[in-house]
Amino acid sequence: MKVLVTGATGFIGNYIIAELLKKNHTIIATSTSIEKAKNKQWFSQVEFIPFNFNDFDNSINYYNYFNAPDTIIHLAWEGLPNYTESFHVTQNLPRDIAFINNLIANGLNDINITGTCFEYGMKDGCLDESMEPNPTNSYAIAKNELRKQIEKIALQKKVSFKWIRLFYMYGKGQSEKSLISQLEVALEKMRAFLI
Repeated sequence: MKVLVTGATGFIGNYIIAELLKKNHTIIATSTSIEKAKNKQWFSQVEFIPFNFNDFDNSINYYNYFNAPDTIIHLAWEGLPNYTESFHVTQNLPRDIAFINNLIANGLNDINITGTCFEYGMKDGCLDESMEPNPTNSYAIAKNELRKQIEKIALQKKVSFKWIRLFYMYGKGQSEKSLISQLEVALEKMRAFLI
């Protein structure tokens, strides 16, 4: 299967590409930085097509631009970890809707997009997929609305659509600004102080 992975050089994209390669899929990887991509172990094993979502142009056939993939795993999202700014709703949301709609209109019929646990709001305790979304920050509001809009488009166009909510991912390569990374730094400082 030929898989288009957006946000390929990000924390999650790196892991997804590694897993897809283990299963012998053909990968079309994209992100804004070819230089960052060249530093990834998988770079020589994929077709890398640089793309900046800020340059999105709806007159371009992105299905052909990305060499007619069988499916997309759409991870890209600009401006994180800044969750509260309005650009998530005013810029990212309409552009992502247009991008996915463009791919569908030009032939893609299998869509996978990552959401966020923040779609449930700021809650204590266990979360699960049966809960009603109640987003409270701009990022979560935009992601939840993207899900609703793409669900409508997918139903109308009869394409397969999966929404994959991510819950507090952790691992090697994670952003230094993430909660777990900051906690690890604080613990190391405390250990050094106690020694």
